[in-house]
Amino acid sequence: MRVLAVVPLPPPFTGPENATALLLGGDHPFELSLINTNYRRTPEGRGTPGLAGAVSLARLIVLLLARLILWRPRVVYYSITATRLGWLRDSAVIALSRLFGARLLLHFRGGHFGFFLMDTDPLTRFIVRASLTLAQSVIVQAERLRPMFSGLVKNVYVLPNPAPVFPEAPYPRPRRVLFVGHLSHAKGYTTLLRAVPLVLREVPDARFAIAGWPKRRETNIFRDATTGERLKPEDPDEVFRTEIAERGLSDCLEFYRAVQGDEKTRLFLSTRVFVLPSYSEGFSVALAEAMSAGLPCVITPVGAGPEIIAEGEEGFFVQPGDHIGLAERIVLLLKDDALAEKTGRAARERAKRFSPDAVRRIFWNIIEETAK
Repeated sequence: MRVLAVVPLPPPFTGPENATALLLGGDHPFELSLINTNYRRTPEGRGTPGLAGAVSLARLIVLLLARLILWRPRVVYYSITATRLGWLRDSAVIALSRLFGARLLLHFRGGHFGFFLMDTDPLTRFIVRASLTLAQSVIVQAERLRPMFSGLVKNVYVLPNPAPVFPEAPYPRPRRVLFVGHLSHAKGYTTLLRAVPLVLREVPDARFAIAGWPKRRETNIFRDATTGERLKPEDPDEVFRTEIAERGLSDCLEFYRAVQGDEKTRLFLSTRVFVLPSYSEGFSVALAEAMSAGLPCVITPVGAGPEIIAEGEEGFFVQPGDHIGLAERIVLLLKDDALAEKTGRAARERAKRFSPDAVRRIFWNIIEETAK
């Protein structure tokens, strides 16, 4: 069976690209052909219109038509978006794939598709709904995210993100707190910045490693997934200035952009606590990586989080925007070596179900069901 994957691949080395590369790596029980939808080498400028995007769309349509006509795939596997601009491309890919007889397996990596449909304009909403009726299947990243596509696509499957398997590292680990993701309000970066002074008051030798690209303008996350309320984004640079720089705390933070290979392994294995205080998530790749590395995790109850973390077992939950609660749980894990080790080991054990091989087997079954 021939499967055409029209997906984002690295670079940039961010969550969706890394997860897709892991999922489609290794051996497969079908013929696989790839079309990379990425045209930027960094996440900067993603989701904004421009000439480069128009050229990339034209190139994608040409490549897609060539594969559909000459290669005749049975299934087209395609990653959809939750932006108006993105659905210009998504609707074209979906329509052309069905026109040439391919069956469609869509994949949405996120937890905010319902909010997107609710907030978008009537024309875009019509295009999205009409396009989704052409698909045979869609993948979401957690059971609790199935309702996003209820009544829109016949078959809704759940597929967690795969995570690399990290080597074991001894405990206790250095008092470092790790955040991986866009440096944005929606990702919880500003919440973490507000928590830093509170943590340092209790644990003066704590250090914070922050890995990600700045994102000063939100392009797709506009609501708190726990309440449905509209976000009121803070300027990350301004929060850094008032909470960190003016307090003389800059030396306590280490900043990275994309971390890969040995650098990523070193960073994850030399960390005590992982935090991700997001307002919205699907299945965070960084969370799965942190669990695989044996880190206790402090996260918000959004996306797949409540399905893979149990309170007090693999980590702890805080509400989005609660910097005081975030600081309290970070301090707890930095001060209590035994608790950090216990929850870290539990997280590592839980992460085994997200190994690349385990997730690929689920993916293959979904492909087979879609092809029927």
